[in-house]
Amino acid sequence: MIPHSPDAEIDYAVWSPTGAKIAYVYKHDVYVRDMAGGEIHRVTFDGGTDVFNGVPDWVFEEEVFADRAGLWWSPDSRHVAYLRINESEVPIYSIPYYISNTYEPLSYPIFKDLKYPKAGYPNPVIDLWIYEIGDIAFKVTYPEPLETREDEWSSFLERREGDETDGWGHKKLITNVLWMGDKNVMLSQTNRVSDHFRAVLVDVPAKSAQIVRDEKVEEGWFEIVLLPLP
Repeated sequence: MIPHSPDAEIDYAVWSPTGAKIAYVYKHDVYVRDMAGGEIHRVTFDGGTDVFNGVPDWVFEEEVFADRAGLWWSPDSRHVAYLRINESEVPIYSIPYYISNTYEPLSYPIFKDLKYPKAGYPNPVIDLWIYEIGDIAFKVTYPEPLETREDEWSSFLERREGDETDGWGHKKLITNVLWMGDKNVMLSQTNRVSDHFRAVLVDVPAKSAQIVRDEKVEEGWFEIVLLPLP
């Protein structure tokens, strides 16, 4: 039994489609509770100040998903897909507040620290994990193409804008997660400047994934569209 107090603050919670279970996030860790028998499965164990499981950090909540949701049930309620975000390398930015919580002006501002990645500095590292009820979660990975952005644009290296323009791996953005039936998940991904898009299809029973769409633009970017993929 997980020792939650009755007044414990839950970060996020969502019912399974069948209504028999509920997935929730407590202190940045994911849990699943069977409502009939009361059994609780703890899915993650590393949540904390810098690691967010099942909920987005500030960057992905405000700039990508525009939502507090970071986990998604499969239609048959047998699997939960969830985000894991590590912002330990993101620098801290101190924000001055000149108005108090009671809306009174302050003679001296109050500073609040926020993990905020400016251009050229590390972004949070995001990955998708999938948990089958009663089993062990697995991280979604796929074979990356051998060519890299540096290879493709080698003649332009002298005018690179910084780390935010290159690569995938730990630098990718996940911009949409969608269950395609009970056994497949579709991911929308881009690089940091969003001029390279990939759609990744996950075969959940096989615990494998592959790129099914790969597009680049030289002028412009791919918009974040939180709708089912075509």
